[in-house]
Amino acid sequence: MTEFQQAVNDAMGHVRLEDVISGVKQAVVKEIRALDPAAEIHLTEYFNHSFVPDMTVTWKGSGRRDGAEREIYLRPSIRSTVAGKDIIALEEASPVFLSLNAREADDVVDQAERELDRAPRSLLTDVAALDRVTTEGRSSGGSATSPLLELVRGNVLRGGRGLFLDDRAERLAENASTLENNVNSDQVAAAEFFSMVEALFTEDAASRLRLSAELIAVAFAGDESTLAGLAGANVHQAGFEDLLAVQRLTLSELRTLLPYLLSRDGVTTDARYWRHLGDMLSFDEFERMWTVLEGLDLSPLVLANADSWFAGKALLSVNEEYFSSEDQDEVIDGQAAGPRGEPNADVHIESPAASFDWRIHAKMPCLTIGPWRLHVTNDGRKVKSRRQGLSRAGWADLQGSLREFDVASVSLRGATRDFEVNSRQSNLYSDIVQLSETFKENFILSQVMLRGDAGGSMSLNFGEFFIEAREVPLGKVVQAALTLLGHSIPVNLGES
Repeated sequence: MTEFQQAVNDAMGHVRLEDVISGVKQAVVKEIRALDPAAEIHLTEYFNHSFVPDMTVTWKGSGRRDGAEREIYLRPSIRSTVAGKDIIALEEASPVFLSLNAREADDVVDQAERELDRAPRSLLTDVAALDRVTTEGRSSGGSATSPLLELVRGNVLRGGRGLFLDDRAERLAENASTLENNVNSDQVAAAEFFSMVEALFTEDAASRLRLSAELIAVAFAGDESTLAGLAGANVHQAGFEDLLAVQRLTLSELRTLLPYLLSRDGVTTDARYWRHLGDMLSFDEFERMWTVLEGLDLSPLVLANADSWFAGKALLSVNEEYFSSEDQDEVIDGQAAGPRGEPNADVHIESPAASFDWRIHAKMPCLTIGPWRLHVTNDGRKVKSRRQGLSRAGWADLQGSLREFDVASVSLRGATRDFEVNSRQSNLYSDIVQLSETFKENFILSQVMLRGDAGGSMSLNFGEFFIEAREVPLGKVVQAALTLLGHSIPVNLGES
């Protein structure tokens, strides 16, 4: 007897009806949370009612795509479900019927399956099947060892249909694990897995599970041509560009798949693959996944989506681990020399071609590249502009790098005069050149506003090494931070 069945039996043994109801519902809630942590469970005041559910389960995600709801009806047995004609009567609600008894006669099971054929979006399962799919393939501590099986778990209540009993749960779990371990070679496992998925899940859920298997296959294939033998894998023939043309994963599914792909050796580095994954979520949604992404090198995913993701705030700081203590003193103390904050031309540290990576740091995506750390976020609570103790920038330092940007406004401070220059449309770069040459000034730039494409903009604060951006791609924010804010220690950006 499974732990879930024992908990239900213990609850059913109470004398008081209130204790029976409370105990059974608590056991079911515990099982659902173990099966699918993304599910939100809402109890009703009813128990074993003919047309009012015992509970509803929702998947809200970020408020888009993941939105779903299913009603859960607890029943003493499959026999009682059939006898009450519940399957047909409640078909329109796409219900889940959960039998609290795992044993049933074959003729009753056959009759239930015939009725389910007439209710193609209804699911009938029992405590043994849920317990099987919940525990199969997990370590003794309850952690997941198979992402494909974990994705199956997350879709049982969300998108399951038909008759899902213990024998089918066992076969499905075995096929998922086998397919994942031999994703490009075991055609028999692929055929059976895809066949079971299509039979046991609604069209949307089945499509997402197929896509998940396809994504894992492509990740390790190395060569698209090696995928041609997968059963039913017509999508492979279209190649990378059409892989995700029809279906996308939910955010909770991405929370399972992305850490797996980012943590495994041998996964493709093809930017097209990672760009497709990035197309499934925004930078905000990616950032909110920080708890499952900590400790992983996020570079393949971030680099591939730097032109399509948008970050509103960026803070540049010194990567102290990169420097010796003497270098740190020069960077932090030696730059602001003049009474008006002008740079000290005698202090300039050259950085060699720097290695880099994107990781979660301080709950934010962070680029570490040689002497710099760049935190990027859309959550204003996570990062605040603050004075770094570093110099503001001189025109002579920025003249070359700033040429790559469209300057909308700038604050110039000179030895004898200051200017505030603004333009609604034209690039002010040539105006700054003319002012500098006319007045023979190496102006200090304390703040600069840059235009982005399609109406976007970036405000750079050189005193605080802080950028606020609006509708500017992440890659452009990174470029501005490292080449302009970080001009005093230039790095070779390469692919960062």
